[in-house]
Amino acid sequence: MHDVGLETASDDWFVDFGNDGLPETHRIPGGRILSRREALERLPGLPQRGLNGAGLWYDAQVAPQQQSLQAAQQAAQFQQAKDQAEMQRSSYQTALGAGTQAINAFAGMQKAGQLVAEALDLRPGMRVLDLGCGRGASSIFLRREFGVQVWATDLWNSVSERFQRVRDAGVEDGVFPIHADARSLPFAAEFFDAVICIDAFPYCGGTDDLYLNYLARFVKRGGLVGIAGAGVVQDIGGAVPEHLRSWWTQDQGWCLHSATWWRRHWEQSGIMDIEVADTMPDGWQRWLDWHRAIAPNNREEIQALETDRGSYLGYVRLVGRRRPDARLSDPIVSVPVEYTKTPLLSSPR
Repeated sequence: MHDVGLETASDDWFVDFGNDGLPETHRIPGGRILSRREALERLPGLPQRGLNGAGLWYDAQVAPQQQSLQAAQQAAQFQQAKDQAEMQRSSYQTALGAGTQAINAFAGMQKAGQLVAEALDLRPGMRVLDLGCGRGASSIFLRREFGVQVWATDLWNSVSERFQRVRDAGVEDGVFPIHADARSLPFAAEFFDAVICIDAFPYCGGTDDLYLNYLARFVKRGGLVGIAGAGVVQDIGGAVPEHLRSWWTQDQGWCLHSATWWRRHWEQSGIMDIEVADTMPDGWQRWLDWHRAIAPNNREEIQALETDRGSYLGYVRLVGRRRPDARLSDPIVSVPVEYTKTPLLSSPR
């Protein structure tokens, strides 16, 4: 069992979402392992027990009675499910490209993604743009958890490696890796039902006053755009606090904003109606966990987070719905001109 999950007195049937934030070991009759979405559809009577980075916990100890498993079937079915669970666990580790410690930290980052995804009301079959998806872990999560089709789009990371990770996770039927610049996206207008961006929006140009007009063109009228990532709990209007100065560089710190700032930034465009703008509880801790596991040599940022402890640094979430009446200008990619041959110099008198 994992640190985040369920303890159960019975191995007949249980649900464990694990530290990686992905649905891992649903064990049910027939030995199939289901995602949370599938489990909810097939087993709606399961009692809710709490909330973790992957979604809902369930009290597994009552499940065997609810399902009325036959004793003769249990041993074979359980062993089959156990073997499949181990294979699935291995595929998740391969897909994430990380060891146990990194996966534990990843759960916190996925919680940010989960909070955004739930606010987007994602449903199976929807087309979703995962903008700045990095190595594709968030896209795999969206596909497995919500059954959506995901265009896993990133500029800096290898699209071939991303495809291999998607294939190893068994979701190549619904996750499509794309190599593209966030300011030159190769999609048709209003192609997506939703756009999501986790921990990458400032890098995509999101703080630019003109970028939302560009991005919103790709989501349907009434569609949702959601972002989550590093930010500040309160805006810093004057001097940077002493404990942040060594880390707060000119090209980094000033791109961090509060949920209030982001709300104002999107509302003033007239393009979005804001549905959610808030701060993730203990977001600074999840940020710190991530750096300790993934970038332990980044001492300045780690020390800043340890000292600040959420006074300024944290994680923010913003979700907006494209207004049906919003008029979006087409981006100018070239200036059409008609050439007319004329003398370069005046004719001599």
